[in-house]
Amino acid sequence: MQTWTLVSSLGKGVKLHCTGSPWCRQVVSAAGFTIAATSSAWRRRIILRQGVQDKVLDLSELEQRIQEMQSLRVRELRARLESLGLSTQGRVDRESLVELLETEGRRVLSTGHSEEGTEAEESPPPESAKPEELPREVQQKLEELRALKARDLRKQMIALGLNCEGRVDKESLLELLEEQGADAILHPPKKEETKQKKNPFKDKKMKKPPVAAQPKATADWLRLELWALIEVNEAYAMMTSMLQSKHAIHVRPVRGDLAKLCLLMVLPWKDLDARLDDIYETSRADLDEASSDEGETEEDEGGKATRQEKTGCIIEAGFQLDVAERAITVKQLRSLRTFLQYLTKTELLKHTTEHSKGKASHGKLIPWTSLNMYHINNEVIKKVIPHVDPKGEHLDEDRRWYSWVEFVAEEPQPAKIMFSHWWGGRFMDFMQAVDKMTMDRALSIYTPIWICTFANCQFGENFGSKLMDCPFIRTLKTVDLTVLVVDYQAGSLTRTWCGLEVHYTTNNDIDFVLYTSAGRVGSTYVSGGPLVEAVKNWDIRSSEASDPQYRRQILNYVAKVNELEGLKKDAHGQMVLDKMGRPSLDGNAKDPSWPTRSNGEKEYAHEANLFRKHAKRFENLNMMVRLRVMANLGLPKKAKGCEVAEMALRGVTLNQLRVFTAKLEASCPWCADDEDCPWFDRLDVEFEGPVEFEHLRIEHVSEWVKELTEERNCSYMELVADGPQKPQYAVTFSSSNFWHERMSAIELFAEAQHLPDSTIFFVEILGVNPHDDDEDADVCWKSVKTEVEGIICQLSKTSELQEDETMNLSIGPLILEVGTDKGIYFASSDGVLACSQAFRSGNWVHGDFDVQVIYRLLKSLLSGANEDDDEDGEVVESNNSYYRGLLRLHQWLAGPVLRRAARNDDVQAIKDICSLPGLRLSSDTMKDNVGRMPLHIAIACRSWSAMTALLEAKMDPNVEDDMKDRPLHYAALAGHAAAAKELVAAGADPWAENCFTENALEVAKQSPAAFLGVDTSEVGKILKDATAGIPSKKALGLFRAFVRDQRRPSAAGSGARAARQLSHADS
Repeated sequence: MQTWTLVSSLGKGVKLHCTGSPWCRQVVSAAGFTIAATSSAWRRRIILRQGVQDKVLDLSELEQRIQEMQSLRVRELRARLESLGLSTQGRVDRESLVELLETEGRRVLSTGHSEEGTEAEESPPPESAKPEELPREVQQKLEELRALKARDLRKQMIALGLNCEGRVDKESLLELLEEQGADAILHPPKKEETKQKKNPFKDKKMKKPPVAAQPKATADWLRLELWALIEVNEAYAMMTSMLQSKHAIHVRPVRGDLAKLCLLMVLPWKDLDARLDDIYETSRADLDEASSDEGETEEDEGGKATRQEKTGCIIEAGFQLDVAERAITVKQLRSLRTFLQYLTKTELLKHTTEHSKGKASHGKLIPWTSLNMYHINNEVIKKVIPHVDPKGEHLDEDRRWYSWVEFVAEEPQPAKIMFSHWWGGRFMDFMQAVDKMTMDRALSIYTPIWICTFANCQFGENFGSKLMDCPFIRTLKTVDLTVLVVDYQAGSLTRTWCGLEVHYTTNNDIDFVLYTSAGRVGSTYVSGGPLVEAVKNWDIRSSEASDPQYRRQILNYVAKVNELEGLKKDAHGQMVLDKMGRPSLDGNAKDPSWPTRSNGEKEYAHEANLFRKHAKRFENLNMMVRLRVMANLGLPKKAKGCEVAEMALRGVTLNQLRVFTAKLEASCPWCADDEDCPWFDRLDVEFEGPVEFEHLRIEHVSEWVKELTEERNCSYMELVADGPQKPQYAVTFSSSNFWHERMSAIELFAEAQHLPDSTIFFVEILGVNPHDDDEDADVCWKSVKTEVEGIICQLSKTSELQEDETMNLSIGPLILEVGTDKGIYFASSDGVLACSQAFRSGNWVHGDFDVQVIYRLLKSLLSGANEDDDEDGEVVESNNSYYRGLLRLHQWLAGPVLRRAARNDDVQAIKDICSLPGLRLSSDTMKDNVGRMPLHIAIACRSWSAMTALLEAKMDPNVEDDMKDRPLHYAALAGHAAAAKELVAAGADPWAENCFTENALEVAKQSPAAFLGVDTSEVGKILKDATAGIPSKKALGLFRAFVRDQRRPSAAGSGARAARQLSHADS
């Protein structure tokens, strides 16, 4: 059964299951519609054009008036509706008022009713509907219903067959009861009809539609259901004229002088095409004639059409009509994440756009840790859809292909939640925010979320001439919640489109929350830090957009001036669009007196004038967002300070560290002639000129801390804390390291461990009192490192700093003395490596840990070895702590080194690492941040020599990543036939399944990377030969014996023997 749903501007909607009857055109035309074009179920579209009578206003003016009323506040909108003579009783929210505006308000405005006119004339109700003439039983029933509570009343009215959708308060329910309750009591629905009405075509026993001539099967028939709001007299006259037909006609009076006309008919598929051709030919002439008068179509070189019409709308083929119904479910979003992880971990996703050529990234890999929405759109969406559906390029005259949601969904998915975000943010962070929000609100995986990347057609989406017509606002009118995702760069706070969404959300009282990858802003995990500070300082005036014309249009809207000001218009005042269907700037003069924009350019004169004339309106929006954030965070508590005698209890929270860093950066640059920098003379600076934040070493920061705490003569921790704070993690100290590198390492570690803002760290220069010479940092460090949960060894990326003696003295004893009873982590400004314990996520590395840092560390530690112990014939005892410590360190760091060797096809490095005693090649410490082992990486990077070297070093060919994919799955996905053949020969199991219960052969058959030009036919043949047949009867018999023996405790030995025999059985 094919189902289409259409939307009319006179009524609420048209549900179209089929069409084709020759007389259908007469009925629809009489109801105010004309079928202009139609098609079969394979690939056709329906153009539904509404006729315009002489008495109806020009629809462009009508739409403008309705949009103006929709933008009013709730109180003003209710007053305007009442001035039109419409009853707003029981309608207290915006949604119900807009519904009234779209139904009765549109009718009143289209018939020329003035706002100062008298009350709308209502046709007298039928004689049987007058209360005084109702039977006593009906009146008694009505009185009983009126006395019920709202919830019980709603249940009783639904049982009577009344449509109570959108009516939850008692006033609106009583209003519906007074209008239709008497008729419903006099003519109650039959039980069988009610049961059938809920789901007429899902009853397995019913093999034919209710109105038809004995069809063979429902799949061979089509069902048409149309409805429209028309005048009562016309509706009854039409019903009388059509009663002789065998198709169902139903008319139900509604409020006012309108009636709802419903038409139902059923046609066989086999007769459809012939009838459609006749209808199409006869109706196309009418459509062309109407189009010449009512609208124009401009098509650009890429096939994108922009239609400007005064009347009617174009409805696309498929299951949905409105962009607000293109929400993607959480389950579909997670499936897309899995698909993208497969493409990135096999290193098949690369930069191929023209834009990447200008940035010198063309042809380079796109790793999972840097994948963003721009990459997904350009490298996946715009390639997958044309590959799967090449004919979709000419879907119709207005669209090329469709959105990602239309590609993956099977039915309309109306939006419940809207996500506002920046395309440049990392997709992994975006998905973490989605997962956090889903968990916080206990949402189902089928909850639809509207995300513009997947809802808009990326091959050309019509944004309309007014902002109220753009997909974002149309969706915001339907959702219950707006979520602003603040990425780690705070990029969403700099986008003008996000500002528009926030503006509309706050003005229309839509629920609004902010999320980061760590969780909701205001929760225990996100209560401060740079992102929260960026939200507090958000200003829409400093936002940017890819197209300056859209930025100008949005700023006009926020300032409540004409949206088209400063944009090119034609002689009729309509917006002029370029070849791509976008508006154009009308004047690009700059204002040198206004501050420079965030992109480094001077502000346009038009925008600068807006900011001056309407500064209050912009500031009101900014203040509204700040108040929302502060309401979630609560009022900031001013630190009182404290005195902590024990240095080991002077830890600082992650939030205090972030605030400290923000203040430090704000104090820069430091200059010798600056009166606010009295500590500058005490600095050991190697260059002349001001000192920027990026050049501040820890020894420089300690002088600044000494200046801050001079008045109270205490440590910085005692200045900002209210009491003792026992550290959970300690950071190693090196006075010559850069502070920004240290803070980046701590942030990466907190991100890897999913730590809340309240996590306490011990940072030496903040915990030691610089004014007390009796406080010994070394004694304090010995006490701290035995109490904390983990120790972070910060490594600098600068080679000179790796040779610092202070760093050697702190890390060397740590490696030699501390065992694996606590977490040991190496951290740089690019990545974090877990050594003795995995991160809470189960991974052993986070970010892009630089292997060169490891090489420099090993070189620095080996430089302290006694060269006399390096003589030939010298035997190292097993209890030698120094060599045991070096061996432990090499085993911890072997994973990154081995993965790099596999990527670079470095056979010698692989042999050197694999020769270390005690090294286990299949250990989880060998995995990267997506769970790949060195053998996985060698296959993904086509490092065939490295793959052979790893197999010769006895690395298990059946190792698994986080999705239980084995190297053979990688070879199947990427189409590497030679690698698959060598893996099978080395003992790779072709029957092994991943977490999706797919073996390598099934992955090759699916060929998910075919849109990238990957051919898996050859590898499929190899895997088919490897899995030919099923396991032999001998293996199955041994397996049965193994399972049977496990039930007998005394037969454990025989079960073990059976298991060993099973492993050697033929397959």
